[in-house]
Amino acid sequence: MKTSRILIFDGRPTPARELRLNLLDHAVEFDFRDPAKEDLDSLDLSRYAAIVAPVESARTGLIGVLSDVNRYRGPLFLFRDEPPVHEVARWVIWGSPSQGGPDGPVADRLLAESLEYYSMASMYQQCLEMMSTQDEEKLLAQVTETFVNTLGGESCVIWLVSPSDPDEMLIASVRGAIGIDREGSRFFLSRSDTAEAVWKGDPFHVATGGEKGLRSGSNLFVPLLHQGNPIGVVKLGERNDRKPYGDRELHMARIIADYAAGALNTVNRLGRIEKISLRDPETGAFSAAFLSDYFEKERYKADRFRRPLSVVFLVVENFSFLMEQTRESIVVGALTSMVDAIRQAVRDSDLVAREEANRFCIVLPETDAFGALLTVRRLRKAVKEKSRIQFLGTEFFLQPFFMSATCPRDGREFPELLRVAEEKFARQQKSPLHRMRLVDRPFWDAFEILVGKREYYELLRKGEDVPYFLRFRKDLGRNAHFSVPRETWLRILESVAQDVAVNPEDRGLVIAAGPTPEIYKQIFHSFKASIPSHRNVYVVGQSGSTRFDSKNMMYVATEDELLKDREFVLYLKEGGAYGFFCAARGSEVEGFNTADESLVEAMLEKAQEMYQLQGNF
Repeated sequence: MKTSRILIFDGRPTPARELRLNLLDHAVEFDFRDPAKEDLDSLDLSRYAAIVAPVESARTGLIGVLSDVNRYRGPLFLFRDEPPVHEVARWVIWGSPSQGGPDGPVADRLLAESLEYYSMASMYQQCLEMMSTQDEEKLLAQVTETFVNTLGGESCVIWLVSPSDPDEMLIASVRGAIGIDREGSRFFLSRSDTAEAVWKGDPFHVATGGEKGLRSGSNLFVPLLHQGNPIGVVKLGERNDRKPYGDRELHMARIIADYAAGALNTVNRLGRIEKISLRDPETGAFSAAFLSDYFEKERYKADRFRRPLSVVFLVVENFSFLMEQTRESIVVGALTSMVDAIRQAVRDSDLVAREEANRFCIVLPETDAFGALLTVRRLRKAVKEKSRIQFLGTEFFLQPFFMSATCPRDGREFPELLRVAEEKFARQQKSPLHRMRLVDRPFWDAFEILVGKREYYELLRKGEDVPYFLRFRKDLGRNAHFSVPRETWLRILESVAQDVAVNPEDRGLVIAAGPTPEIYKQIFHSFKASIPSHRNVYVVGQSGSTRFDSKNMMYVATEDELLKDREFVLYLKEGGAYGFFCAARGSEVEGFNTADESLVEAMLEKAQEMYQLQGNF
């Protein structure tokens, strides 16, 4: 009895390690080997009648070893899943000289079937990879590669339907020596000669001269249809071997087209879902989920390049009240208008996102604390005209609060910055700026409300309680009314000047206005020859010398009659602020002092607008 040995590369454990078959007085023995554990260079392949290897061998490089004619000249079978031991045994027996020899018709048929099986398996493997891809550019590259490798086309062009017009086809991928101008970057399907054939959905030939039905010297068009509607068209140039596309190629093109259309539709749908999920459906701002991801990327860049990063939080305080008193659609419309105004006021690199129903967040890359403060000013002006709501003859207003936080000064993580902003929001609600409704009042009207009447200070000097002053929350000593001698007031000004002169690396802005501006100049120059470059001091008054010795100190002349008996000092710096609003009463100076940052910043902004001070920080 003749015996033949077959080598099977299969790394999986199998009970058929000693398998032996007896067919037609011919014994077939199988030798199972694990390619990962074998030394392929020393393995004698010449003693095997056939070798069986998995399809994945093409990737691992095993095919190159088995294709060495100096070591092995017999047949090579490729398989997927389970090794076809019985089929290979029959081939070996039928391929013997008694059955017609290795060149017999059975051997030819089995070899052709094996090649066809491998070709189809490889194509399906590429199609499955397409179905698992979620990136459109990568998917288009895979579709192009699958068409070219499977059908042997020398070039490939893919057009996809336009999102705005289902009849318009836009070029999406090109492979090979193709001129886009000649092919056309777009065309309208209904106006093309191939429209009817594309709608049918079957691959078809078009001769290079434009006539249909010719196989030789023709291009192959493959429609991509989903649920009967064209979503794209693939054009393949002539084959590399110059043979026409036959029925086999048309069949394989149809299979690839079905997988490609399904994969493209999935990617398109995922893109639409992602786009919707990135945006708030009501206002069009970005979602909270996208905000979290975007902030982490910006924070990483800020840490890496040591650049500032700020965040502005916006809270609409009376959101619930407006929802109860008006209609939801009206409030949503007002919020949408507010978000549109914010988008126009910020840069293209800034991000506007919605955290909650009444809370928004603006991410400001490359922006420090004072830059964020200027942004808040700009945003406050931008939304002022968009805050009005008309409902049943009654006028309502949105009440937005802006709070800024800067990384890394206030924290590095988003929750830390949010906590700082929430603390500022709680402080703003307790601030006289909010409680006394000073936001929309002119500077001097707000000044009068803060300082109060003259007779109040008579009671204060007597040690009696003043009911009007009790309306101002002291906030752990941040707000208070005072009545001090003129000498004490000058010592207070010296303390302000001393603070301005120290820490020159910090930025700050001072506005001092009163009836004797020369006093401010002398006090500020008494501690240092010049004001630090990051600190700007504006001295405002009706009279005084305009020849100041410091480039960072500017005298501003004004005809404001109210400065004859009133004065104020506003100092805004990084990490703090304080302000004085007072009036001279003989030898006494009476008024209101505060360390409330929101109040000082608001009054400083009013003063800059009133005296047209164009300087920033």
